Amino acid sequence: MRCRDRDRRTFVDDFPEQMVELPAFLRHAFPPDHPFGQIKVSPDMPGGPEVWLLGSSMWSATAAAQLGLPYAFAHFINPGPTRAAIEYYHSHVTASGVSVPQTILALGVICADTEAEAQRLNASVRLRRVVRELGADPGPIHTPEEALAQLGAGPDRAAPGRR
Repeated sequence: MRCRDRDRRTFVDDFPEQMVELPAFLRHAFPPDHPFGQIKVSPDMPGGPEVWLLGSSMWSATAAAQLGLPYAFAHFINPGPTRAAIEYYHSHVTASGVSVPQTILALGVICADTEAEAQRLNASVRLRRVVRELGADPGPIHTPEEALAQLGAGPDRAAPGRR
């Protein structure tokens, strides 16, 4: 198991290494000569929690399958690759030795007394998604009224300023 170098001065995305290290910490599985082998988890408990990978991309589906981890797909963050990611995970996780794939689909839900009110409340989510699809930073979440002023009241996905 490779150890991450925290002395580097530039940022390096070491999330994959962290995904491997977390279960090792929880299971006390580092070899004694590993730099993390002498670290004691506190408070310690028998067993430890089950580790799941929450993701919203094909990268996360691939990582969960390769590591044999249960997979929760964040459809509320990125609905586009939902089916492809879950199908990929299910077809590849068994190669990691997992006999029964475990998945969760995490959805965003808006509840209201009427369909019209639900659509009004959803305007903030629609605006955020449209701005993100345009490649811009969506910034803070807008109120439904602010979002409707930019999007218009219809369910179409018109971009701000393109009505």
